[in-house]
Amino acid sequence: MRTVYPRAKSWYIGANVPGTPRVFMLLIGLPPYAEKCNAVAAERYAGFALG
Repeated sequence: MRTVYPRAKSWYIGANVPGTPRVFMLLIGLPPYAEKCNAVAAERYAGFALG
């Protein structure tokens, strides 16, 4: 799959922080994040105020 993300001037690659290298980090850290999201959902979003 091709994408234009690496070429975009976006916060997603760090373009909003002057002097930082622009790095495309798609899916870095996704499995632990997804696991945490699933755990929070399984606990019915305990600790969140949903209105």
